[in-house]
Amino acid sequence: MTNIKSVVSSIIFLVLLCIFSCVCLPLSDAFHKDVPITLLFLFIGIFSSIGMTVNSQSRAFSIRFVFYFYCFSFMFCAGITQFATGKFCWEFRPATEEVQAANLYIILFLIIFSISNVKIFKEKNAQKKFSLLLHKQHRFKIIPFMLIEIVLLVCGLYAIIRGGGIKMLFSRESFSAYSFSSIINNTAINQIVSAAITSSCIFCMVLSLNQLKIRKGIQSVLLVGMAAVAMFINVPPLAVPRFSFVCAYGGIFLYFSKWIKKGRRFAYILAFGLLIVFPALNAFRFASGKITLEMIQASMGKIGDNFTNADYDSYTMLVYCLRYVNVYGITYGSQLLGALLFFVPRNIWGSKPMGSGSLIIKSLAPSYINQNVSCSFIGEGYLNWGGLGVCVFAFLLSKISKKADDLYWEKERYIDGCFKNIYSYTALFSLFLFRGDLMSSTAFLTGMIVVTIFLSYLFREQSFVKINK
Repeated sequence: MTNIKSVVSSIIFLVLLCIFSCVCLPLSDAFHKDVPITLLFLFIGIFSSIGMTVNSQSRAFSIRFVFYFYCFSFMFCAGITQFATGKFCWEFRPATEEVQAANLYIILFLIIFSISNVKIFKEKNAQKKFSLLLHKQHRFKIIPFMLIEIVLLVCGLYAIIRGGGIKMLFSRESFSAYSFSSIINNTAINQIVSAAITSSCIFCMVLSLNQLKIRKGIQSVLLVGMAAVAMFINVPPLAVPRFSFVCAYGGIFLYFSKWIKKGRRFAYILAFGLLIVFPALNAFRFASGKITLEMIQASMGKIGDNFTNADYDSYTMLVYCLRYVNVYGITYGSQLLGALLFFVPRNIWGSKPMGSGSLIIKSLAPSYINQNVSCSFIGEGYLNWGGLGVCVFAFLLSKISKKADDLYWEKERYIDGCFKNIYSYTALFSLFLFRGDLMSSTAFLTGMIVVTIFLSYLFREQSFVKINK
């Protein structure tokens, strides 16, 4: 019976994706423009749809599902819309050969990603034994925990006073200018501080809610209230970058919600958020005055039109990346090294590479250097080592994502609260990680993970786990 429901659900999901593609995307215009390229786009769309369907059958959400969703929305939907309408981001006008090459590299990445974990030979002793390294109840350290919440409240209040009042919590431009992390001029450190504040807010919210479940009382309610206020003023939903909003609030929701772990609710919510909610939030990003309904409606526009704006520049930047390599050559891993060593200041490392998106746009379209440009995982691989880099990046991403997904879903009873917390917001943040660029997303995610691990060790709120191979 369960298998029948799963098959029916999969068919419905695929049908909805097909209806969406036919209604909202200019497929006929794309066919009129170039049939072979359109067929390549359709292959990307179908491959991604199947990937989403397969990965959502047994697991409500996963990093691998988010990757296929990213390919479907950013590479297929946005790509074919930009190609059919000729409205590429950054006023880019690619040649037909460049578009064709980009599609082939996307398909190569998808294939390598999908087959990397296919088991050809039966593994010996594949069943790993798990044993608890520590299973001891620690007394909740309320005073240090309250001090952390007070520090977060002070950071938020400092930003509000600096920014001229509560109104800054509803404007992206004002919050970016007056937030606590904005007092630091170094971009990398600024990113780390922002990540540290965000992850601390998430940790405090998660731990205080867990304490409320264990010990109901005024003290626990007070802790939850302080954590909620600290989170709202440090990560205001309408003023922070959307990846911060998704990580913080979506991560907490995934951590606690049992409802989202049934069926394909996560898939539908993700699609609704990306196609409806995110465009609406554009009205708040740089607003300095009153937000009107007309502004929100104008921001949302037609669904198809949203695929041509800067939020969906992944496909355009991939084609741009191919052109950059054709002109300047590959970087032989220097961009990857810069992303891994993002924390090293430029006054120490004078030749430190800039982010891949900025590097490409500065070289090929200098007028857009100050814009928020992406560089996808596929582009990062090609920029570092060409076609070989695309294969290597696909293989590594496949292995890492599968390990994380398997540990969360198959060994859930053994994993500690720290990993569960990290996985919850990383599964959502991975959408922005895949969009890139790698340097900025790595800096933010690493900052969040390090702070979460530190705070989890400090409070030891749950058991630790040791994996015996």
